[in-house]
Amino acid sequence: MLQIDRRGADPAVWKGASESMRMMAAIAIAYILAGALYIWRDFRKPVDTQPGYVKWGGIRTKLFIVLYWLPGTLSAACRGGDLRDLAVPWAIFAALAVAGLYFSS
Repeated sequence: MLQIDRRGADPAVWKGASESMRMMAAIAIAYILAGALYIWRDFRKPVDTQPGYVKWGGIRTKLFIVLYWLPGTLSAACRGGDLRDLAVPWAIFAALAVAGLYFSS
């Protein structure tokens, strides 16, 4: 097993690396949860107004949308989508990210 010699190393450097990883993990988890809630919102719509990926897409399509919700909402806003519907995932993401960053420190 490879061991790293930490003698003489500044402990703040090692602590800072773990803090930044916790921050990245909190933001990534908030992003994925907001994407899952974005898809759940589309599942709850009436069948005639559901997007095509919900009706006919498989699990791969839904996983793609979980990761693609941020650019998807940006492009929908540029194409004249309803800003109230598009702002909800952003607000959820911001709230989850702030909560995650608060509790990760």
